[in-house]
Amino acid sequence: MAKNRNQASLRTKASRIGGGAVLLCALLIGVLSTQRNNDVPNFKDGDTPEVLETESLNKIEKPLLTEAPAETEVIEITAKRTNAAESISSTASIEQTASTVQYGSFQAEVDGNDGKVRWSTLFQRHIKVFEIQRSLDDETYEVIGRVDGEGSGSHSKEQVYEYIDNSLATVQMPRVYYRIKQIGFDGLEDFSDVIEYEFGLDLGLYSKIEEIQNGQIKLLYAADRTGPISLRFLNVAGEVIDSHELQADFDPQALAVDASNWKEGKYFLQLRDDATSVMEQFVYKK
Repeated sequence: MAKNRNQASLRTKASRIGGGAVLLCALLIGVLSTQRNNDVPNFKDGDTPEVLETESLNKIEKPLLTEAPAETEVIEITAKRTNAAESISSTASIEQTASTVQYGSFQAEVDGNDGKVRWSTLFQRHIKVFEIQRSLDDETYEVIGRVDGEGSGSHSKEQVYEYIDNSLATVQMPRVYYRIKQIGFDGLEDFSDVIEYEFGLDLGLYSKIEEIQNGQIKLLYAADRTGPISLRFLNVAGEVIDSHELQADFDPQALAVDASNWKEGKYFLQLRDDATSVMEQFVYKK
């Protein structure tokens, strides 16, 4: 009896232990299921671990694939900005090395029978030569001389230049114009301002043959006063072959004469008014 009672007691304890173990296992499974549901979104009953892991990887990889083009675009924009900066820097470098001159004084004066042209530069860069030009009407200029510049590099010290116009005595006009042409080592050219110089106002009448070409004689005439004057062409025998009645002025006036029927040879150009007469000899060639 006692033995049967002990066996029944043992069975009761075993059943209690077994029931407790079952309950504990059930609790552990519930906890693990809850944790897995929290870690993996959209967890559904019946999903296997393999399916859950595949879905999780797909959700992680998709954002990485969509960000790649954005990174490539940023790199391209940066490269364009770099190229633009290099272009601006290159342009600025060209501007800083171009030949240029800043002029100071510029004047002309008589030196005996010659003219003296003087000018100064306050700054010059890469200047090869200065070309001195002269005109009688401020339209057509001729080169009468050249003076070397300071050479390559920048020169900020004031430089003074001088040129003697020893052909001024041959100019038969009351006024001349001078200008300076600067020529750089880079081939760039530019001009100074023009200066006007007056002289010989007591000589009366002036004439200057500019060009003889294609049967035409182009000349300038002027006077130290206004009024009517006569312009005539004479051959070596003193015969008048062409004449013009003109109105003189201090400013040079241009005239073109048709000489297509003239013979080649020596002629004289005469200007005269009521008080004065001047004559210039020239050779006509077709």
